[in-house]
Amino acid sequence: MRATSPPRGSEILTPMRWSKPAVGLTGDYARALVAAGIPPNLHDYVQLRTLGVPASYVLAIRKSGRAVTPHQIVQMWAVRVKPSDLNIVPPVPPRLPSRRTRPAASPPDWDPVDTGKADAHRR
Repeated sequence: MRATSPPRGSEILTPMRWSKPAVGLTGDYARALVAAGIPPNLHDYVQLRTLGVPASYVLAIRKSGRAVTPHQIVQMWAVRVKPSDLNIVPPVPPRLPSRRTRPAASPPDWDPVDTGKADAHRR
């Protein structure tokens, strides 16, 4: 077996060596994940790409109204959660009371009337 010397300078970043990543992570995929709202993290990107999660799935999950982490996206992809399963139905606002009836009576005034006599002895 012949020992090889470590790569030098220009040999490290040759186009041939970096043109096809082993996991299939490409610049287009990374840009699509950034556009879908996933923070730039190489570990998360490699994990999503290795499992075959398409960027369109991530975008659809985000559009459904959920703020999920890449780890949660992996879990949802593994159990085949569809983005349509996550659609959020906005709550129904409470109904306002109708104005057809008389408004409730105002509460009585509980403050005592100040006549000024209490301060008369202080003068």
